[in-house]
Amino acid sequence: MLSNAKHYSKGFQQLSKAIEFINKLDSSVEDGKYDICGDDMYAIISSYQTKSEDESLFEAHQKYIDVQYMLEGEERIDVTQGTDFLIKERYSTKKDILFIETPESYSSLILEPGYFAVFYPQDYHRPGQLISSPTKVRKVVIKISVSSSVA
Repeated sequence: MLSNAKHYSKGFQQLSKAIEFINKLDSSVEDGKYDICGDDMYAIISSYQTKSEDESLFEAHQKYIDVQYMLEGEERIDVTQGTDFLIKERYSTKKDILFIETPESYSSLILEPGYFAVFYPQDYHRPGQLISSPTKVRKVVIKISVSSSVA
């Protein structure tokens, strides 16, 4: 939404650091959590099977921006913005996540190796969606603190 445009300038400096981390990543790196700048920026590498729509929920975060980069496989990510959503699971400060019911309208994008997507707190997203059949994927999610001043 254009009304959210002002939120997207935050994090651009951090995005460069996230891309630098991705570019240096060895393809044999194990799944797990990797420190980049402490709680201000870290990476989570995970492998999983894509799922159908009825097996996943839309999520949003308040403390972190997500930079999602596909290492192997491909998935569909559904995205929407707005404020009038039915809450499925209330916001957890510990996990920095909120889940909503599937909204009436949303857009989708395909994430495949070499591509990345950035999701800010106002971007409700449903990652890990199968495209035609369940597929094994391997992905990096870099968490960038909204309040960080990472240089």
